[in-house]
Amino acid sequence: MTSFRLILRSLFHYRWIHLSVLAGVALTSAILSGALVVGDSVRESLRRNAAARISGIGPVFLGGDRFFTATLADRVAAKLGANALVAPVLQIEGTAATREGGKRVNRVQIVGVDERFWNLSLAGVAPDGFAEDRFVAINQTLADRIGAKKGDTLILRLEIPGALSKDAPLSGESEQTTPFTVEVTTILGSENFGAYSLKSEQVPPATLFVRRQRLETVTEQTNRANLLLADRSVEAASLAEAVESSWQLDDLQLTVAPVAAPGGGAAKQIISSRIFFDTVLVRALGAISSSSAPVLTYLATDIAKAPAERGTPYSMITGVAPALNGIVTPALRDDEILLSDWLAEDLAAKEGDSITLTYNVVGAGRALVEKRRKFTVAGIAPLGSNGWDRTWTPEFPGIFDVDGLDQWEPGIPIDRDRIRQKDDDYWDQHKTTPKAFVTLAAARSMWSNRFGDATAVRFILENPDKPLIDQLRENMKLTDLGMTSRDLPGEAAAAVAGSFDFGALFASMSFFLIVAALVLTGLVFVFGIEQRSSQIGLLLALGFTRKRVRRLYLAEALLLAFVGAALGLLGGSLYTHLALRGMSGVWSEAAAGMEFVYFLKPFTLGLSFDLTVLVALAVVWLASRRVAAVQPGLLTTVLLRRRERRRSAGARTAPDTPGAGGPRRGATALAGGGARGGGLARHQDLEPGGRTGDLGQGGGGADAV
Repeated sequence: MTSFRLILRSLFHYRWIHLSVLAGVALTSAILSGALVVGDSVRESLRRNAAARISGIGPVFLGGDRFFTATLADRVAAKLGANALVAPVLQIEGTAATREGGKRVNRVQIVGVDERFWNLSLAGVAPDGFAEDRFVAINQTLADRIGAKKGDTLILRLEIPGALSKDAPLSGESEQTTPFTVEVTTILGSENFGAYSLKSEQVPPATLFVRRQRLETVTEQTNRANLLLADRSVEAASLAEAVESSWQLDDLQLTVAPVAAPGGGAAKQIISSRIFFDTVLVRALGAISSSSAPVLTYLATDIAKAPAERGTPYSMITGVAPALNGIVTPALRDDEILLSDWLAEDLAAKEGDSITLTYNVVGAGRALVEKRRKFTVAGIAPLGSNGWDRTWTPEFPGIFDVDGLDQWEPGIPIDRDRIRQKDDDYWDQHKTTPKAFVTLAAARSMWSNRFGDATAVRFILENPDKPLIDQLRENMKLTDLGMTSRDLPGEAAAAVAGSFDFGALFASMSFFLIVAALVLTGLVFVFGIEQRSSQIGLLLALGFTRKRVRRLYLAEALLLAFVGAALGLLGGSLYTHLALRGMSGVWSEAAAGMEFVYFLKPFTLGLSFDLTVLVALAVVWLASRRVAAVQPGLLTTVLLRRRERRRSAGARTAPDTPGAGGPRRGATALAGGGARGGGLARHQDLEPGGRTGDLGQGGGGADAV
């Protein structure tokens, strides 16, 4: 008999014990593989969600709170090469409600796109009907939340982006909302950007798509965009480099115009529709200019001659560096002010008089804070002399574009009862011309804010032969202005890779069950060893070493572990399906409504199988140490006693010779046991080669016993 046949017969003979061991191993394998496959499935679900979210989008360029020209996309694509695809997108946020007003959804993505955007989708083409101006598409998320279907009418309320942030001083009617009524023409699936989002989020945001030109009209952002989306063939660094080398002044909402300078010099002034200049831009202009003079103009709500309570209302005051102008000279101190002849006459002020400026600044929580500062009149100059004109004042929203003071909407309270006829006459003749000048340092100490500390810069280029735009590109980066490039696919992959390991979570949650199954396996194996103690003792008595007997038992355990681990993989599949169904159903709120898919990786199955086999063998190996405690003499004595009882039952009718019965029965039993032992040895003692060995006569068996 070979070792393999001995193992098979032992497995069959002690099948009920072995089935219990098999069940313990299978349970361990099912729990372990199921938990690990849950982790793979969750990670794959996140990956597919990310793929649907960005579709074919590669790196993106974000304008932050700026709106650049849509033609920047064409210039960037030309820099990247003929095969590069760059789509300009105008994206803002708003609310959507049904016409009946029954349902309302906040924070809706309203996206203005053209055909290039749809080329980046999984479908690769624009949805049906996009060529029509009335095209309006919503994703399934918005349709479900608002209960809309094709043909329904939605009322959108958009925030119209202003030149200034609503947190900026003198922001006027910046970022007011406007209603916008649309009719849903289609509902998009995931192949048409139905899950579109630039944020790493599990649930697609509510999104509405329209043609970009239509959204430009509503938001008053003609030919403007705030996103550039490139295809996957473009690297993030390449996109950033192309944008940095392609932007024009109009992309930063900058305008340059010539201004008068003392002595008739060729000075220029740069202004921004954003009103306030970023500090980095002021520094860049200073670096490329032979002479520069930052300008800061602000609104004073009152200018009074002390100790009068009321004076001239709502006047522009300008602070400028003592260069490129004939008004402010280096001799003017920070506590001194220059008055126009109009203002001096209105206040009946003269040189040496004390003047108090009252103005508002934005404090915490956008609260307006009224402040005052005293100045001494250092001089009086006539309006229109030395360049004293309206070019010093930027186009403040709600002020510059109105016909009279009574129409002002500067973003601060206006007491219209204080406006006099002479104030209206000044406006009709001089508009926003400043009524007084102070030093730049004084102006910045009063009106500098987080949006900038200048409203214009006057300069003369050190190298006038080189284009201004080229010099600015060399001395500043768009990233310094809050405009950024992002590697969207890389971020999505990192988000998936860095997601919570649900496999480890479920494995740790099932740790008690795994340990219980392994303990059950070990206990059953120990019980089996105790049940098979006579077999162990006989094998030891017949010449088997303890090491060899232990190897036979471990070989049996190895077969059981292989079979149990394989069967457990099937149970693990059921475990995974139940867990995913629970996460999508009962635990849907914890999973943020994300849809989970079953995903199986062969490596995970192999790992689960190997770990189960190794752990099961380790447990069995520890349990098999009891083999070393078996005493062959004791166990064979048990066998002899059982045989003696059977022989005694048959010999009661033929008693032995008086006085010799005890010893003879013992000798007979021993001899019989020896003879039987020899017979068993011929059938069961195995040589290292695996074949049966011949131990000779029964006496040899007796000697072995």
